[in-house]
Amino acid sequence: MAVMTDRLNELGVRDVSPDLEDEDGDYSFEGFFQTVNQMSRNTEKIQQKLDEIKQVQDDIITKPATANKVAKERHAELMDEVKQLSQTVHRGLKRLDEEIKHDELGPNRHNAEFRIKKSQAAALSQKLKAVMLEYNQLEEQHREKCKKVIKRQLQTVDPSQNPSDDKVEELLESQDLSIFTQDILTQTAQKRQALDEVEARKREILQLEENIKELHDMFYDMMLLVESQGDLIDNIQHNVETAAVYVMKGTEETTKARIYASKNRRLKWIICGVVTAVILGIVIAIVIAAAIGASVVQGRGSSKRSLREVDTSESILAILLPSHDTVE
Repeated sequence: MAVMTDRLNELGVRDVSPDLEDEDGDYSFEGFFQTVNQMSRNTEKIQQKLDEIKQVQDDIITKPATANKVAKERHAELMDEVKQLSQTVHRGLKRLDEEIKHDELGPNRHNAEFRIKKSQAAALSQKLKAVMLEYNQLEEQHREKCKKVIKRQLQTVDPSQNPSDDKVEELLESQDLSIFTQDILTQTAQKRQALDEVEARKREILQLEENIKELHDMFYDMMLLVESQGDLIDNIQHNVETAAVYVMKGTEETTKARIYASKNRRLKWIICGVVTAVILGIVIAIVIAAAIGASVVQGRGSSKRSLREVDTSESILAILLPSHDTVE
C-alpha cells in the first residue's frame, strides 16, 4: 500500500477525499466541487496516459519482440499508472453518487444547488465513460495487431499454413505451440526466430488480458455508476434542445412582430398624411369660399348704392326743372 501511495505522489495524484461534510454533518457544496475538480483532473491524466500508451504500443508492434524491452517496460509502467488513477477516480465517483443520493433524500432536492450538482456529476460521468471506452478499444486494437504479427510469423515458419483467427485464438489459450509446430522441424535460425516472436507476442497478449481483467471489475462498477447518470444526461440534453426550439420560435415571433410593427407604423403615417391632406383641403376650400362670398356681397352693395344715387339725381332734376307741360 505504501508503494502505491508513493507512486500516486510521483504522479501528482491526490486521492479524492476532501471533507464533504460541514460542521453540522451536512454535505457541503464546496466539498462536492473539490471532488468534481479533482476527478476531472485525474480523468485528464488518464487520457494523457492513454495517448502515450497508444504510441508505445505502435512502437512495440513495429519492432521485433526481442528488441523492444524498453518499450515494454514503459508500457507496463503506463498500465500501472492508469490502474492507480482509475482506482482513485472510481472512489471519487462512488463518493459523488453517495452525495447525490444523500441530497435526494434531503430537503434540498429541489433547490438550484442540487440541480447543479446533478448536472456536474452527469457531465463528469460521461467524460469518464468516454475515457473507459477508449481504453477498452485501445487494448482490443493492440491485441488484434499482436494476433496479426503471430499469423505472419507462423506463416514464416510454415508458408503453406494460413492460420485462421480461430486457430490463433486456440494458440493463445494453449500452453505451448505444438498445435502449429508439432509437424515442423525448426532447424533454421529464421524459423526459430519466428517461433520466438510468436511466443513473445503470445506472452504480450496474455499480459494484456491480465491487465484488462484486473481493471474489468472496477470499470464495470464505474460503468454502472455512469449509466445511473445516463437518464439525467438525456433529460438535460432534451431540456437544452427544447429550450433551443423555444428560443428559435421566440426569435421568429419577435421578428414577425417587428415586421408587423414596422408595417403598422408605415400604415399609421400614411393614414395620418391622408387625413392631414383632407383637413388642409377642407380648410383651403372654406377660406376660398369665404373670400368669394365676401367679394359677391361687396359687389351687390355697390350696385344698390349706384341705383340709389341715380334715383336721387333724377328727383333733384325733377324739382329744379319744371315739367314741359307746365311751362306751356
